[in-house]
Amino acid sequence: MRESKNKNGEMPGSFVNISVVMAVWRGDSPDQISAAINSVLAQTLKPTEFVVVVDGPVDTNIDVCLASYYQRGEITLLRLSENVGRGVARNHAIHATTGHLIAIMDADDICRPARMAQQLDFVLRHEVDVLGGLISEFDQVVGDNVSIRKVPQDHDSVCRMLRRRSAFNHVTLMFRREIFNQIGGYGPLNYVEDWDFYLRCENVGARFANLNVVIVDVRRAISRRRSIAYFREEMCVMNDAYRRRQFGLADLCVGYTLRVAKLFIPILLYEFVDKHILRR
Repeated sequence: MRESKNKNGEMPGSFVNISVVMAVWRGDSPDQISAAINSVLAQTLKPTEFVVVVDGPVDTNIDVCLASYYQRGEITLLRLSENVGRGVARNHAIHATTGHLIAIMDADDICRPARMAQQLDFVLRHEVDVLGGLISEFDQVVGDNVSIRKVPQDHDSVCRMLRRRSAFNHVTLMFRREIFNQIGGYGPLNYVEDWDFYLRCENVGARFANLNVVIVDVRRAISRRRSIAYFREEMCVMNDAYRRRQFGLADLCVGYTLRVAKLFIPILLYEFVDKHILRR
């Protein structure tokens, strides 16, 4: 069921054709959801629309939180009767938007105020289909334990990294609707739907880039990246890329070896590598 109460069909004061989408589920915190929404509403360049998809049943506190923004006409709500996972939930939200540019937001992170303006400026000046940027990770409050996850900036460097792992910080993503439609949106995944999305975009000739500037502050979530479910999805994504001939046999073998090692190395060693090497 879709709830839409945007005044005149758009965000107040918004003339830029950008649609922001965010998925919320029962495991999210109302306080963090509010911080995430507020960071989008406080952008120096307002999005045209902001669609929040509620992925299955949630508790009363989340409903009350979202209702306040909906009643003020600041968001559009799309409710799903059951939990379908982040990839499929985002598809529902994106299909409910009208913008030519789609910006992704997560329910527990915080956009920096100039994010939309910086990304739109770059997209308009360059031939790019998928654009990301840097993130600064924190534990409890922004700035308490900073680590920057750097990603390659140019198209060729992005494609090289995609052979091993994600070359974007997904919460920073902005992409053209045409490329989303061309690949059929996100796959039915809940952990590495982003990596799968980038690889399928590459497979149809999308042009990539990353801004070399932090545009989102992100809550650290190392434990999720070491789960069995996460591992299984990574295997599926690599196998699909191999069948599409995006991965060679060597890429597949290296990818399998690194993922198995990630599951079994001591957590303290993994945290050190994650913070000081992978997400510096």
